[in-house]
Amino acid sequence: MRLFIFLVTAFFFFNNTSAQTEVVLEKGSNKSIQDAVDQIQKKGNRYGTIVLRDNILVREKLNIPVTIDLVFENWSKLVIDHSTEVIIKGKITSNGKHIFITEKNHNLKIHNQDIVPEWFGICSYQNNSEIDDDPFLSRAIRACVEGGTVLLRGIEYRISNTVLVDTKTIHIKGNNVNYFPAEGPSNNLTVVNPNLDVLFEIKQPGVVISYLNFTGYNGKKEYLTKGGKSKATALNFIRSIPTNPNYPDPVKDVDALVTNCGFLNFKNCIYGEGTNLKIIDNHFVASYIGVNLQEAKYINAKGDTLTNPNFRGHVIDRNRFHSMGGFFQDEFLNDAACIKIIAAKGHFFPDPYHKNPESYFVSGFYNQITNNYSDDSKTFFEGSVDRTKIDNNVILSSTDTAIKAYGGIYGTISNNLIDGSFTWNPNKLYPRCEEGNPSNPKNCDETSSFPQGHGIRVRYADHISITNNQVINKRQHGIYIERSRNSTIHSNTIMNFNRQAYIRPAVNGKYQTISTGDLKNFDGIHIECTSTRDGTAGYNIENSVQGNVISMPLSPINTDAPVGRYGIYVGDGDSSNFIKNNAITSVRMVQGIKIKTQGMPCER
Repeated sequence: MRLFIFLVTAFFFFNNTSAQTEVVLEKGSNKSIQDAVDQIQKKGNRYGTIVLRDNILVREKLNIPVTIDLVFENWSKLVIDHSTEVIIKGKITSNGKHIFITEKNHNLKIHNQDIVPEWFGICSYQNNSEIDDDPFLSRAIRACVEGGTVLLRGIEYRISNTVLVDTKTIHIKGNNVNYFPAEGPSNNLTVVNPNLDVLFEIKQPGVVISYLNFTGYNGKKEYLTKGGKSKATALNFIRSIPTNPNYPDPVKDVDALVTNCGFLNFKNCIYGEGTNLKIIDNHFVASYIGVNLQEAKYINAKGDTLTNPNFRGHVIDRNRFHSMGGFFQDEFLNDAACIKIIAAKGHFFPDPYHKNPESYFVSGFYNQITNNYSDDSKTFFEGSVDRTKIDNNVILSSTDTAIKAYGGIYGTISNNLIDGSFTWNPNKLYPRCEEGNPSNPKNCDETSSFPQGHGIRVRYADHISITNNQVINKRQHGIYIERSRNSTIHSNTIMNFNRQAYIRPAVNGKYQTISTGDLKNFDGIHIECTSTRDGTAGYNIENSVQGNVISMPLSPINTDAPVGRYGIYVGDGDSSNFIKNNAITSVRMVQGIKIKTQGMPCER
């Protein structure tokens, strides 16, 4: 009995499939394609195929249901007049050809399948031309419905104008192939307009960008400057302000994901304003700023600060950053960084101990910056560390302060490896040289930048935890506490701070010591002095500094290198006896620990 039912069921579906209707349109108008839809819909199962063999003009509303497939043959196209509404839910078969002719602001919506720019025009890589591809890409994105996908499967798309993404929860992706050196970048969006400000303008939440390469303008040599002279931002996540009177406040939720993408030669690779942006498994190369985020401004339409705004932070995980600002000394690369997170107004930190008091505002953001790799970059992170986790990052050859923690409470900086030399060898800090004459010492000195800055710098970040970091080969302080109280600095390893010279092979093959020319001495851990000579309490108090290992090993090559000043300097005193149990090898230091007491002058 069960076998009989199975055979009857199978026979029914076989007949159901074989009974599909096919309608061929050689040439016609809106009436003919609508007639074809009606003809198929009148059949018993409503399944069918419409084959187009010539251009079809559409001037009235058209709806292709999911039960009807569209097959484009012989370079046929659907010509959609002005803003005519066309909805296609059935499967499209086109072999990647140009099949739609539409206005820029068309009213075509395609469901249930990947949409490709090639449907809206012949792209530059298809005919080896220098035309711009952004009109085709813009039309493809506009045709995408919520939850849909735009697929970029070409080698390169030339972008001259901003591409607007104004549909939420769509996926813009490449063909699962990233950069391959033998063939050049694939799925590459290349900026061809030096004045372009933004490549993708993303104004809706829930957008996913994956498996794409973005290349900034490089048409002239002066633009090949690690993004320093570039104007463009690759991905710009800024939410639109809704017009719904029931929700008058600016929307802060980005709710977006960028993954498995590559970025090269941009001013800002990713810029965002808002909350909840995930940036995972991407490559950032030779750009000014990799990730530049402005935290959500929790202020309503009347200018009133919102209370309890439900913070949701960003996740920046498993990315690789290379040459973000790099070793160049050019002023236009100052302040380059892998990651910047700038805080909006929030918690107020006064500074009453100076003639010109400073104040810093910050809110809680709960950001996660973890498992990233950076080399040959000026700064890895700059910004608010409020309730933020900066953990397990590898930061090599940073030519400025590696981590700049400016503002916040309850942040964590832990398990990071910071090496100013990128050589893993404290005896070898080779400078970079200009091409063409690497043996000229002057040529090398003027173009390369010695590993400057501190390892970790903290400013107005209270109750912060700095633990289990390794900081080596930095020119200035290993850890610099400029403004912080009630913080924990435990179990860090700091070596070869106060680096004042590097080693390189000379022309004759022997090693040569080159000084930075700056003879100021620095400390392993430096807690800034903010108190007055008469003992007025300073800002930097009750910081626990314990279990740290601080040393300056002798160098077999550079034995005449200057000594460090102090292993630990405590500028605002230690009335609570929180500075203890540190392992300091005071060889090549003036003193292991220096704690300022009343009557002593401050040491900067």
